[in-house]
Amino acid sequence: VGFLLVSNRAMKMIERNGNINRKFFGGGTAKVIDANTNFFVAKENAAGLERGTLPFQQIAALPKCFEWYQSIGGPEVIRINAGHVGEVLAKGLWNLRHANGNPVVEIYGSQWRHLEEHLENQSDYDDRYKKLTYDGRKIVSLSTVAFNVLSDDGTHVGYSKVERALASQNIIVRTGCCCNPGACESIRKNKIKDRVKNLYETKGKMCGDDIDVDSTDGEPLGCVRASFGYASQVKDAKAIVRTIEREFVCKASSMNKGLLNEAPETPSSFTPSLVKISKINVFPIKSCAPFSVEKWHLLRSGLRFDRKYVLIEKQSGIPLTQKSYPRLVHITPSIEAIDLKDGNENAFTHLVITCAGENGTLRIALSEEEKEFDSSRDDNVSISIRGHTREARLVRDPMAHEWFSKVLNVDCCLALLKDDTKRTFSNTSPILVASERSAKSLGCDISRFRANIIVSVECEDVEKKKKKTARNDDRHLFSLEKSWISTSKEKVGIKIRETVLLGNGRFCHRCESVAIDQKTGKRDEKTWEIVMREASNTFGVSFDVLQNDRDGDFANNTIAVGD
Repeated sequence: VGFLLVSNRAMKMIERNGNINRKFFGGGTAKVIDANTNFFVAKENAAGLERGTLPFQQIAALPKCFEWYQSIGGPEVIRINAGHVGEVLAKGLWNLRHANGNPVVEIYGSQWRHLEEHLENQSDYDDRYKKLTYDGRKIVSLSTVAFNVLSDDGTHVGYSKVERALASQNIIVRTGCCCNPGACESIRKNKIKDRVKNLYETKGKMCGDDIDVDSTDGEPLGCVRASFGYASQVKDAKAIVRTIEREFVCKASSMNKGLLNEAPETPSSFTPSLVKISKINVFPIKSCAPFSVEKWHLLRSGLRFDRKYVLIEKQSGIPLTQKSYPRLVHITPSIEAIDLKDGNENAFTHLVITCAGENGTLRIALSEEEKEFDSSRDDNVSISIRGHTREARLVRDPMAHEWFSKVLNVDCCLALLKDDTKRTFSNTSPILVASERSAKSLGCDISRFRANIIVSVECEDVEKKKKKTARNDDRHLFSLEKSWISTSKEKVGIKIRETVLLGNGRFCHRCESVAIDQKTGKRDEKTWEIVMREASNTFGVSFDVLQNDRDGDFANNTIAVGD
């Protein structure tokens, strides 16, 4: 076993030359790829240099694996068992229909196109495999079912939503293009040249993210794939069908939904005086607890100091998350300041960190940490957040790394963003706004959603109207939030104090992190299931901070509770 050791300073040269001379790729090196063109973007750093890593440990075990393989009957027995389970799933999905008669699922692959006809004429399952053909070719296996879920109007339900619905029932499927970009392109009826490239450049679409439907034409950007093997049972396939039926089948036709036919509220239903900021949360360290303020500065990159720091594993450089390290919810960073000129200005002095159950407080001097970056230093690091690289460096205080490593019981380091004027360590847009009313309607603790700005709605008439509507009607549930979302015809957003502009709003797709209680760190699936079932897996709106026309910069951007 050999390896290549490369310094961080040499990586950019290697990446540049490697991409110019590259004739092939493999082994999980792709960030984005288009099967119709030569468009390909490799992952950053060492991950983009791999050509497929051989599983050398597993190779040594192959002889024993083949012995066991034959002991249970060999490939034919496994093929028949797995194919039978796949057939049960396909038939179950085929039979699902919305109230208006439209299919709930479309299934992909030539092996399924004429399966129903063959199944009607063949009674013996073993013999059926021998005679089942398509275009003169013998169909080898029915153990894999690739599909997408459809709404009652025929539009595609994103595969991310389906994946989360199944995951809530402990059902694991693969989603996306499944490393098969050619097949991924074939399922789209509307062929658009350079679709993949355009989505990457305009929306940051990459392999492994949750952008699953092209908003321009509604075409799917991947699928759901269920694969079965020797251990799979019929009950596994039936569990998938039951979950799809419960979560996605429309029981009432759109013409008979009663209250759902009421006209959704328009942006005019909410005036600026009725929607107010009730809380401002700043998250200095990504994935840690926030501190709340009454008034704060807003930069182009978001709230000042928000997600400017991140904790990373010392060996891998991977950011720590609450899903892997739930104790992060107990770590509370804050920014210490001294008042100048009767409190009208602030001088920020220290990043102060405390942890529940731990003695002592960690104080990091901002004056030392905010000095200019030295590119020649060895503490510079590149950190990947959702496939996008952020340049950073390790905090210079060695006590900081020791403190976090002890508290979290993992060898980790605290890293500081190189340039926080344009972007932060946030996953998506720099500002997340959430409504107290929407959280209350769902019966969820709003702290689970880790929003920067929480707003309240003081409108008695609207509140009364809400009580008359169905609880699971997300069109009414998020009517306030929808008034912030820009469309192709109208550009809208939020204006605060006539000087702060938030725009390019889009609903925030939630992951399973909402299952983590932000007070205890314990996992509770109830909130995630509620958001998934009743809010289409979304909560809150992500915004960019826009330059206002009046001042021409961000110098006077401040927001306060009550605005």
